[in-house]
Amino acid sequence: MNEQFAREVMSGRKRGLAGSLLRAGLWSAQWPYRVGVAGKNVAFDLRLREPFEVGVPIVSVGNLTTGGTGKTPIVAFLANWFRDAGAKVGLLSRGYKSLDSSSNDEKLVLDQLCPGVPQWLNPDRILSAKRAVVDGCNLLVLDDAFQHRRVHRDLDIVLIDATTPWGYGHCLPRGLLREPIANIERAGLVIVTRTDQASAEELTAIRAELVRRNHIGTVIEVSFRPSQLINSVGETKFLSEL
Repeated sequence: MNEQFAREVMSGRKRGLAGSLLRAGLWSAQWPYRVGVAGKNVAFDLRLREPFEVGVPIVSVGNLTTGGTGKTPIVAFLANWFRDAGAKVGLLSRGYKSLDSSSNDEKLVLDQLCPGVPQWLNPDRILSAKRAVVDGCNLLVLDDAFQHRRVHRDLDIVLIDATTPWGYGHCLPRGLLREPIANIERAGLVIVTRTDQASAEELTAIRAELVRRNHIGTVIEVSFRPSQLINSVGETKFLSEL
């Protein structure tokens, strides 16, 4: 099932008996996943499991849903902002779809967006955090870590794509949610992205849903615009020059 077809099914745009049967099967399949997620979260909420503290401030940037929400430019902005404020920043990610043992597409992009900021790619965020602190980092940014609660964080930032904010209302694989919408209450800051691609009514509905879900943190709305072109050899040209 390719991504486009999967979204057709999840969203309900795939009509007919086939679409209904697929959605019914996916609805049933989401429950083992939801039980596993709930069990993990309850363990942390009741302090049966304690997050590991590395002794430096940590900011986590993550999603409620799977798929792109614009995390990379936000992570780069935070890394540059903290670095310019005098912090020695380290970026930690799990290295999803790594090209080799030390790089993936996102790392290559971040190398260009925040040059000089060291990155650690490892599914074991605790090990990466320890190494970053040993190497002198005094502030860490965790990439894609809202569901990764093993590492203590001082701020959870959650990104919501305004074009598909709630992942079709269901957890994987019936929808795109990694965990139920109600868990947005853990976020200290919500950033609604791609607001230029959503209507005023859709943005109002997102704000209302955040209130309904008891999110009491700050909400920021942003959009992304290209500023320059970069060719295969690293040469750049600003769009204003075209």
